[in-house]
Amino acid sequence: MEITVHFKQMETSDAVRYHAEEKSRKLAKYFRGKTSIGWDFMVERGMHIAHCRLTGNNIDYSAEGHTPDMRASIDEA
Repeated sequence: MEITVHFKQMETSDAVRYHAEEKSRKLAKYFRGKTSIGWDFMVERGMHIAHCRLTGNNIDYSAEGHTPDMRASIDEA
């Protein structure tokens, strides 16, 4: 599983990156073959936004979480 993380309009955080990677690894058991997960993190108007896109063999899922806390946004997505 390939995991990419991008930060937009905020500083890079190793804690947020680690939390997203941990959540992504839990998804690996549900998908076979090569899968890729891309995370985009941003802050807009005081809300932390986590956008996730999972792609692989015949699949393309996306999710987004909006909360005042980045870790909660990751969990929501």
